[in-house]
Amino acid sequence: MGRSQHIRWQAALAGMALLAGSLQAADLRAYTENFPPFNNLQEQQESGISVELLRLIAGRAGLDIQLSFLPWQRAVNDNAADPNSILFTTVRTPQRENSYLWVGPIDACNLELVRLKKRKDIRIDSLSDAYRYNIGIPVAGADSEVLTRLGFPDSRIKRTPPSASVVRMLYAERFDLASGIKLSFAYQARMHGLPPGELASAYTLQKGGGCYFAFNPAVDPELFRRFDTAFRELEKEGALRALHSKYLR
Repeated sequence: MGRSQHIRWQAALAGMALLAGSLQAADLRAYTENFPPFNNLQEQQESGISVELLRLIAGRAGLDIQLSFLPWQRAVNDNAADPNSILFTTVRTPQRENSYLWVGPIDACNLELVRLKKRKDIRIDSLSDAYRYNIGIPVAGADSEVLTRLGFPDSRIKRTPPSASVVRMLYAERFDLASGIKLSFAYQARMHGLPPGELASAYTLQKGGGCYFAFNPAVDPELFRRFDTAFRELEKEGALRALHSKYLR
């Protein structure tokens, strides 16, 4: 069972975390999963590019935002049932386009097929070349949608349970390729004591879809406007660029 952690950010404290014991209702609820380096919950400490950006937005926009770390599918379900809520960090795909209101991008988040550098036998010059390889993906997420849409045989798609690490299984050669965001795989490899330099891009499945804050489309328009405006201001000031540098240096 996944862990759930609730944190409140009050604008009056410029984004500092407070215990979730306040009787005052939050303006927005934000649902996320453990997906470093964007969202990370480790030893009850929240961090990551998107999490820190959310703190900054809360302070800038004067919003009280309650954060929950959940298994991804539960986060998706809770967001769908909660009008004034955010799902992040969410890959923007054609299939999802009309299901959310979008603020971002936080990162380009190209979806790629990633291999180990030593697997020089893997050569992909066209999409059809990739169909002959076994591909590891998380059991929930955008990867399954994209691979299915691109015509990958289901027998080649190896879905890992939420408790398993796709990147560790790739290093153990449980499958040939992993589908996902190389930036995230490299960060996770480093956290597991694995050499991130051993990862190589084999093929880009979807370029520039981007990772976003995805809002329930029934969100209060004024709350959405304040959040979006704060994001744009912070992006223009270089805050997003600084967060990328902090986590990738």
